[in-house]
Amino acid sequence: MSDKSVKSVSLAQFQKLQQKFETLAAKMSKYEKDISSMKDMKEKFEEMSRWHSSLSNDDGDEKQLWYSWHWRILLFLGGAFCCSF
Repeated sequence: MSDKSVKSVSLAQFQKLQQKFETLAAKMSKYEKDISSMKDMKEKFEEMSRWHSSLSNDDGDEKQLWYSWHWRILLFLGGAFCCSF
């Protein structure tokens, strides 16, 4: 290696470059956390989507599904209330 490939820098220039590097490293860490949280949200959304599609009727009538679960809950609570006396 020749001496031409080595470049000398002052201490102030080195510290300035080091500060820029640390700033970029901090930003990169923040972006990695953001990407990780976005991946988690995507997985949760996909899980909810699978759950919702497994609950849908063959007709695709979500309103009917809501009423069926609604009445099941009301009947269960009504039965529990009647049995408590």
